[in-house]
Amino acid sequence: MATSGSSPGAIVEVGPLTILPGGCVANTGRDLYSLGAPVQLVADIGDDELGSSLVHTLNESGLDCQGIRRVRGAATSYSLVFQTAGERPRVLTPRRR
Repeated sequence: MATSGSSPGAIVEVGPLTILPGGCVANTGRDLYSLGAPVQLVADIGDDELGSSLVHTLNESGLDCQGIRRVRGAATSYSLVFQTAGERPRVLTPRRR
């Protein structure tokens, strides 16, 4: 990813990788839980490794994930957010097939 002042195709350091669960369901559930509300997440995710990691991370944070349904053959959706020093974040979301 090029930043302002760099040439196309230039390699730019973006810093350490941080993986955070997000999206409407996870973000709202986590916020309500932090306020003391009882929360059970209800959502569909893929039966892939990313889905397994997501459920594990949400369970570790104390959220009830019994309402999360694993959909056979589906891929868990995700977005990548890149941010270099002094730049606005850039979001990449793969197209669903």
